[in-house]
Amino acid sequence: MRAIVESLVIMLFVLPAREPLPAQQPPSVAAPRRGFYATVGAASGQAAENCTGAGCATTSVSYPGPAVTLAIGGSLSPHWAIGFEGDVWTNPQAVQGYTMAFYSAMIAYYPSRTSNLWIKVGPGYVTNSKDESGNGTSYGMTGGVGAGYDWMPTRRGFAVIPFATYLHQFSGNNVSHGSSAILMGNLFMLGVGFGYRH
Repeated sequence: MRAIVESLVIMLFVLPAREPLPAQQPPSVAAPRRGFYATVGAASGQAAENCTGAGCATTSVSYPGPAVTLAIGGSLSPHWAIGFEGDVWTNPQAVQGYTMAFYSAMIAYYPSRTSNLWIKVGPGYVTNSKDESGNGTSYGMTGGVGAGYDWMPTRRGFAVIPFATYLHQFSGNNVSHGSSAILMGNLFMLGVGFGYRH
């Protein structure tokens, strides 16, 4: 009888008090930042057109318009992720139509293991088209910066991602058939993405 009582005491009080084994520990706070990620989002964009040369009708004009974004990539560590991002902005009310499409390689950095706040930076390429037929399209190299937050109802899986992104075109080409007109642009976006974080 005494042996049974001692066994019950050990089971009820001694075993639960022991520290769990490493395999029993709860997952790390960095667990959502391992492996694959994908995001699709919508944003409100403000684009600026800059034109230099004798063939420019205006030198600097700003346009509002909607934008969409798509990103896909993978996490290198709890602090770093790398991927491809596409951002397309348009102003459907412009007389000639105006569309910019940015294609970027982005590196994201999470400063803290315990927070899903991130910043990003990366180079890219843009097609900057002033009309629907493709005439007057400028091509050039770009650079981008941004910041956002991965709000995740669970530790991994679905995420809601408010973000801000700025993209700047550094080089362009002559878009005028008669005289010089070098067209370049930049884009600022505020939006919300919906994605998957492993």
